[in-house]
Amino acid sequence: MMRFVFDRDFDRELDMERGDAPPPERIYTTAEVQEELAAARAQAFAEGEEAGWKKAQDEVLSTADRNRLSALMTIAERMDSLLAGDAEHRAKLEQEILGFIQAVFEKVTPHALAAFGEARLREEIMATLKLALGSAVLRVRLSAEEIERLDPEIRRQADKLGLTARLDIAADAELAAGDGRVEWDDGFMEYSYAAVCERVLHLIRTAPPASEGSAASSSSAAATTRKESHV
Repeated sequence: MMRFVFDRDFDRELDMERGDAPPPERIYTTAEVQEELAAARAQAFAEGEEAGWKKAQDEVLSTADRNRLSALMTIAERMDSLLAGDAEHRAKLEQEILGFIQAVFEKVTPHALAAFGEARLREEIMATLKLALGSAVLRVRLSAEEIERLDPEIRRQADKLGLTARLDIAADAELAAGDGRVEWDDGFMEYSYAAVCERVLHLIRTAPPASEGSAASSSSAAATTRKESHV
């Protein structure tokens, strides 16, 4: 009983009665302390477990990214290989097609020259007559085998156009069938159907494989003539 009396703090009790002192601190029992420790341990374990899962997940994702990158690089290498093989195959195929075209063109050129050479020469000469309007003299040179057929046609076209120039139409032994030359006061024109065919054939023979636009170049060359006009 005496110990209880001396353990009391009378000043604090008076302060508490007046409301001037805070209430005494709570004293936890052993069971409460153990309960708090268990709760803290469980919370720490949960936080550690979550952190562990996050780290493991990051590692898995990192590994997946590396695997994905490796797979993409492998696919890229295989695509490069496939594209290279496709380009090689395309070049070989194009070369075979060009060889076939060359063989066919070499075979049909003589027939094309005989069938279309004179007609194309006639068209070029008739178009050139318009350039010679106003000239004093118009000289036309043709091959010996075509002059008899083309001479009257040229004179009729000149009269139709009102050409006042003196016409000088003669054969030239150096000109082959499909070749012709026209000269006037300030210009001239030369045409050779055989030369056009030979130029196309040369382009076919020298065309590089897998060259972009090779077909367009050949087509353009087929329409090109050795025509030169100076006005």
